[in-house]
Amino acid sequence: MAIKIDSAVGSITLSAEDGSGNVNLTIPRAGYLSATGNGSQLTNISINTNNWAGADLTVLNGGTGASTASDARLNLGLVIGTDVLAPGGDGSSLTGIDALPTQTSHNTKFLTTDGTTASWANVDALPTQTSNAGKYLKTDGTTATWESGAINGTAERTVHTATAGQTTFSATYIAGFVDVYHNGMKLQQAADFTATSGTAIVLTTASTVGDIIDIVGYGVFTVANTYTTAQADAKYTWAANNLSDIASASTARANLGLVIGTNVQAYDATLPTGSTIVVDGDIGSTVQAYDATIVVDADIGSTVQAYDATILNDADIGVNVQAYNATIVVDADIGVNVQAYNADTSLTDVAETRSASIDMADNIVQSPVLKDYAETSIAMSANDVDLSLGNVQTKTIATNSTLTFSNPPATGNAGSFTLILTNGGAATVTWPTSIDWPAATAPALTAAGVDVLFFTTIDGGTIWYGTAVLAMG
Repeated sequence: MAIKIDSAVGSITLSAEDGSGNVNLTIPRAGYLSATGNGSQLTNISINTNNWAGADLTVLNGGTGASTASDARLNLGLVIGTDVLAPGGDGSSLTGIDALPTQTSHNTKFLTTDGTTASWANVDALPTQTSNAGKYLKTDGTTATWESGAINGTAERTVHTATAGQTTFSATYIAGFVDVYHNGMKLQQAADFTATSGTAIVLTTASTVGDIIDIVGYGVFTVANTYTTAQADAKYTWAANNLSDIASASTARANLGLVIGTNVQAYDATLPTGSTIVVDGDIGSTVQAYDATIVVDADIGSTVQAYDATILNDADIGVNVQAYNATIVVDADIGVNVQAYNADTSLTDVAETRSASIDMADNIVQSPVLKDYAETSIAMSANDVDLSLGNVQTKTIATNSTLTFSNPPATGNAGSFTLILTNGGAATVTWPTSIDWPAATAPALTAAGVDVLFFTTIDGGTIWYGTAVLAMG
C-alpha cells in the first residue's frame, strides 16, 4: 500500500494511497523525524498501540517482554500469591496474615497473645495524678498507689559528663543515702563532696572536662513483718544468754549454768581407751551409790573417829599386833567349816514384854496361843464400817442410815467384825446388797434397845454372811 503525505492545519497526516483511510500515525507539526547515530531511533513519535505489529519489547529495553498481563507480571517478578500477596477486597482474605480478634466491645483494650491466640486485655488504669507530683507508682500486687520519696524504688542513678571546672551536679537523693563516683572511683562524703540539698552534689575539687560523675541515690523503705527492738527482746527472753553475743567463754558458761567445778565436773579431755562414762542412771545399778558428804581434815575427831596414822607392816605381826589366819570364811562355809549362827539379833524367840505394836502387814502368825487378848472397838463417826479401824464397831441410829463395809481382807482370807447398834429400829437402816441374811431377810431391829450383829466374808467382801442377836436387854 502506498502512503500519501498531506500537510494541513499544522500537522502531517499519512494516508493510504488507495483511499482506504488514514494510517494511525500522527506527527505533530512541531514534531519531526530524525535519524541519530545509525538512524534506528525515532523521537517524539506517538504510536497507536492498536496498530503495533512489532515484537514484544524486552525488560532490558524498558518493556515487559510479554503480550499479556500475567506474562508481564511473571517477567517483572510480580506473580500474585508468590512474589506479592493477593488482596481480597478489605484485606481480610490476605494470605499468610493472622486475623485480628473482633474489636466489638473492646474499646481502650490492648492486643496481647499467648504465643498461639491473640486476644484483647484490659489496661490497668493509673490512680489519679492530681496532687501527686514528685511521687512514684507502687503496687501491692492488686492496687497501684502513689508513694512519697525522693528515690523511685531502691536506687536511682544519675550520670554526668563534666565541663571544665564544674563542681555542682544535679541529682535526686536523700541526704545520707547517696554514693558519688568520679571516673569510677568512689568519693568520700564530706571529704570529697557535699550532699545535703537532696537535689545536687558539690565536689570539693573541680572536675576537668570529660570527667564522668556517677551519682547513685538510695531509697529509704520499710520492710514488712519486722520486729522492733522492744518486741524482739520480749519475744526472745534469753537473748542475754545468746552465745554469739558473748565474747567471754567463761561468761557464756556462767549464763548457761555450766560453771566448771560448780555445775559440771572438770575432766581431762584425753580419756583412756575403753573408758566408760558413768551417768546418773548407772548409780545404784552399775556403780555403788555414795553419800555426797565429803569428809575433810577438820571433821576428824569431831564428825568422824580419829585414827592412828601409824601404818603396820609385816614385821609388826606377832610383835605389835596379833597374828591372824588369812583364810577368809564365805557363806558356803557356814554350817560346814564354821558354826552357823542365829541371825535373829533381837532374839524375839524368847519371852519378852513389848512396849510397842507389831504390824504384821498381812503376814501369817502361825500356831499362836492367845491369852488375855482384846479387840479394838470404835464408835462409828459416819455410816462406813472400816475394818482397818477395828473389828468391833458401835453406832446409835437417830436418822435413816445407809451402811457400807470397807477394807475387808483379800480373797482367800476370812474377815469378821461385830456391829453393835443402839435404837436400830428407830429409823430406816439400809444394808449393803452384798449381805447374805438367813432366809434372805434382814432382821427387824429394836427401836429402843441394843442389837448385836455378826458379819463374815471369805471373798474380799463380795459376799458378807450376816447374823443377828436382837434385843439385848
